[in-house]
Amino acid sequence: MTDISKAKEENPISNGSSTVNTGGQSMNYYDSSKDLDPQNISDIDKYDEKFDDPNYYKLGPGGALPGVTPTVTRTPTKTPTPTRTVTPTISVSTTQTPTISVTQTATPTITTTPTISVTPYVTPTPSVTQTITATPDPSPIPEPSPTPNPTMPVVYPVGGYPVAVAFNSNSSAASPNNGASWNINNLTASRYWTGIAYGSNKFIACAYNSSDYDYSSNGITWTSSNFNLGDINNQWTEIIYANSMFIILASTTSIAAISYDGSNWSTVNLPASATWKSIVYGNGIFVAITDSSSTIATSANGTTWTQRSLPLLREWKDITFGNGKFVIVGANTNNILTSSDGINWTTETLPSVDYWITAAYGNGVYVAIAPNSSAVSISNDASNWSSQNIFANQWNSIIYKNNTFITIGNGSIVATSSNGVTWTQRSIAANNWLSIT
Repeated sequence: MTDISKAKEENPISNGSSTVNTGGQSMNYYDSSKDLDPQNISDIDKYDEKFDDPNYYKLGPGGALPGVTPTVTRTPTKTPTPTRTVTPTISVSTTQTPTISVTQTATPTITTTPTISVTPYVTPTPSVTQTITATPDPSPIPEPSPTPNPTMPVVYPVGGYPVAVAFNSNSSAASPNNGASWNINNLTASRYWTGIAYGSNKFIACAYNSSDYDYSSNGITWTSSNFNLGDINNQWTEIIYANSMFIILASTTSIAAISYDGSNWSTVNLPASATWKSIVYGNGIFVAITDSSSTIATSANGTTWTQRSLPLLREWKDITFGNGKFVIVGANTNNILTSSDGINWTTETLPSVDYWITAAYGNGVYVAIAPNSSAVSISNDASNWSSQNIFANQWNSIIYKNNTFITIGNGSIVATSSNGVTWTQRSIAANNWLSIT
């Protein structure tokens, strides 16, 4: 029996009110269920008014203290660690609603004498928010939805990919994967396109017997412009970009065109009127050769030229530079010429007589190719040459770009190689592909 129940027996309620002695304290309590005398209404009001006083308590039906849950503290021999602590919010139905926080600890059933503690009234703090934090089971992270694989546009590294032009056509070809595949684009007009070069952030394509040229920032979309050089022989045969300038050679003339930006052009005089065929830059000097002649020209700056002579007269077709040496190849011969300064030349011998039309250097190897055959000659020093095989085709031009030799010609075949020995056949739209950069 609780102290309050015992006190109630010892202190019977008269008309709903009495005094209870419990725990060494004397308290007034009021039981509305036992008040049968209407005259005690004023006493009831008294208790209601004093209900906020901790010495007064109002009992509900049956003598219970409504809305009050005491804190029961038991002292076991060993206090176990509780599994979780729940802090409920309890509201007392009175004129003022205090927040009474009661902490209840689950313990084993132990028979002891309980201690009843009553929390005195505390002025309530308005808008009190109680948060009970529990650690939830981690939710699995959903798998991301697969991203569709749309068709992506072809991306070209500007200036770092090969672009070719075709003779007597309006077509250019660009390869985003270093010669493995080719995309065809339109130049502004159908012309006898003979040369293409990249520099100063643009491609420049020139055509035989034309005062117009095409330029492009990406090798895909082209714009036409005019050299504005007046009445000159514009039978352009070759263009290069080197030493921060474009230089264009022409046939049966002593005039060359130069530009530092690809937009503003001027002319310079070469030392002789000839069919200027090919030009290259190396070791700080430009060297230009002529077709079917021993005449060449050299220049340190591209504007002032000096005439030189080769030791042999052949149908010289192309000149390249690499590893400190200039190399000239020609048609219907097995002779080539090499030089370290572009002035003094040495004759070397290829494995066979052929129409050696184009040459390039890369990856420590010189490569010379002949059209209408499968002949390729390679050398590590430009002096000792060996024969290799390539797909038979009317080859016209070869370059070394991004660690790959790429050769083009008439028809629908392109050949690529990393070393000049093993070649891979590629496909391109059929045309007279004449020049590549």
